[in-house]
Amino acid sequence: MPFNSMLRNSLTPDEHFAWESMLSRRARSIDRGSDLIREGDTPHLLYVVLDGWAQKYKQLPDGRRQIVALFLPGDICDLDAFLVDRVDHCVAAVRNLTVAELSRDDIRQLVGDCPSLAKLFCWNEFMSIAIQREWTINVGQRNALERIAHLLCEIYVRFRSGARMLSKTCEFLLTQCQIAEATGLTQVHVNRTLQNLRSRGMVDIRHRELDMYDFEKLAETGQFNSRYLHTEEYDSGVRRLAALLGMDGEPGPRMSRSALSPQLAASTH
Repeated sequence: MPFNSMLRNSLTPDEHFAWESMLSRRARSIDRGSDLIREGDTPHLLYVVLDGWAQKYKQLPDGRRQIVALFLPGDICDLDAFLVDRVDHCVAAVRNLTVAELSRDDIRQLVGDCPSLAKLFCWNEFMSIAIQREWTINVGQRNALERIAHLLCEIYVRFRSGARMLSKTCEFLLTQCQIAEATGLTQVHVNRTLQNLRSRGMVDIRHRELDMYDFEKLAETGQFNSRYLHTEEYDSGVRRLAALLGMDGEPGPRMSRSALSPQLAASTH
């Protein structure tokens, strides 16, 4: 479930107002292709995507690049960046992008105003790790047709679960070059594979939109199963997390900030 959907389900009206007010005060526009985060930077800000898409990527010295994650509207970019001294990847705008830039002080204020945020942040990171595992399998084991079909299915389901869809069409901002960088293929191979999927009546991409003609067939082609997105497990998962960490007065071991990690302890003081 996208982070903004979790917020709608979990925050009180006053908490949601505090969150939205903070985002609106910290909004900033980023030009297409510009980096929000560069490898080696010391992280000072947390980014929340308000409009557009962002991409996390790694680049080799010879210029080859691998996109390792996508951030859609409502997603948080790299909460874990606050835990390290130097960032080991880059995050850039896919096209023109609007983000909210939140400092450590902003996060401390929001967690104080919105007690549910802490467990939502944790759950969001668990989901990010689950998606990362699936992307690893996609590049390492699936063939070209399966890789692209799987990527398109994931984006479609993420939009659907975030209630941002109109009919069977959703926003799609990646170029064929960026699809290649996300799937470990050449741009020529991506072009041929998209033509194949289109000719078989499964899906089409045009005018920055993905038209889903036959999701079941596309999912079968890509060996896609949405269980790893845990879209139906949010409520029970967050309750288990709260019990584990001793939140909301539920039984469970309470861990101090210093017990979690020295970096986290430092970042919250």
